[in-house]
Amino acid sequence: MENVKNLAVNVRWKPLIDDLLDFAKRVAGYSTKVWVLNGSHYGVPQARERMFMVGMREGKPHEPPPSTADAPRTVRQVLQGHPALGEPGNDSICTALVTPARNPVLRRSPYAGLLFNGKGRALNLDAPAPTLPATMGGNRTPIIDQLELEGHAKENWVVGYHRRLVAGRGPVLRVPKRMRRLTVEEAAVLQTFFPSNWQFIGRQSSRYRQIGNAVPPLLAQAVAEQVAQDLASSKAKDQAIPMAAAA
Repeated sequence: MENVKNLAVNVRWKPLIDDLLDFAKRVAGYSTKVWVLNGSHYGVPQARERMFMVGMREGKPHEPPPSTADAPRTVRQVLQGHPALGEPGNDSICTALVTPARNPVLRRSPYAGLLFNGKGRALNLDAPAPTLPATMGGNRTPIIDQLELEGHAKENWVVGYHRRLVAGRGPVLRVPKRMRRLTVEEAAVLQTFFPSNWQFIGRQSSRYRQIGNAVPPLLAQAVAEQVAQDLASSKAKDQAIPMAAAA
């Protein structure tokens, strides 16, 4: 089972989790564990935290070992290997405008807070993306600095604008055209749908929603491979016991 992080960490949901664990053991005979896993620790260029509940009737489930916790993949690393903006494989462009927020909400990081209209934040290209929401497609779609992605920027516009606001100066009237929204295809590769020509069907808002609602495939793969390993280990132990008894 997979769901949002809060289901595992918020005390409001503890009785539900306890009931599920009790039912799994007492009624269904499963040994069950609950973990919160961060996608960026498993090759996903996104700091997406999700709850996983894994149960086994034979043996015990183990948390999948992280593969990229010490060196998570960044937005830049993934998108620089992706087709250029507007080219086939990266042409599902979000038309929602990027405009400055009239009353910006500031945080310590330039990439937190709310500097632009809606809840779409600019992405730090040299870090994993935050969780991609299922509400992408409009002004909640994350924002990319195209010049910085291409390596042509003389300065980081978001950092400079944040510095301006922290210094007490007012918001700008316009955001430069280099600031634009994440495309459908870029959202898909940040969610680790590969290859980049993976087809999502439906209206653009539906395609964004399918991506945002999905479990990142690389994270799902890490969990599935660990379950397969645990099942194989349990089966090997079961086979070894009769052989030892016969000996």
